[in-house]
Amino acid sequence: MPSVETEEPMAWNLLSEPRMAPYLEAASGDKVAALRLYEWSARTSSAAFEVVGHLEVLLRNALDRCLREHFREDQCGIPWFLLPTPGGDNVAEAVATVRERLRPQ
Repeated sequence: MPSVETEEPMAWNLLSEPRMAPYLEAASGDKVAALRLYEWSARTSSAAFEVVGHLEVLLRNALDRCLREHFREDQCGIPWFLLPTPGGDNVAEAVATVRERLRPQ
């Protein structure tokens, strides 16, 4: 992998000034240090999103498991998400609106 120092001129040509301004300010105008901060930020964000992605899957699966049990899906034979929406007509209408918005056109 090329070092920041060897690729510094090319990186500054590819990245916009507004994008790099906070990094350049944090690095007191040092372009190499600003690129290192930018790279650190990208790697940190990537690592955080990996954790968030795993958490989202675990949470979604736990919620699905709880809802299947709560609505006794094994007894009624209908998946919980196909049952009538609890909470009355207003809630059912709001859910239908969101479902329609999420469907691909």
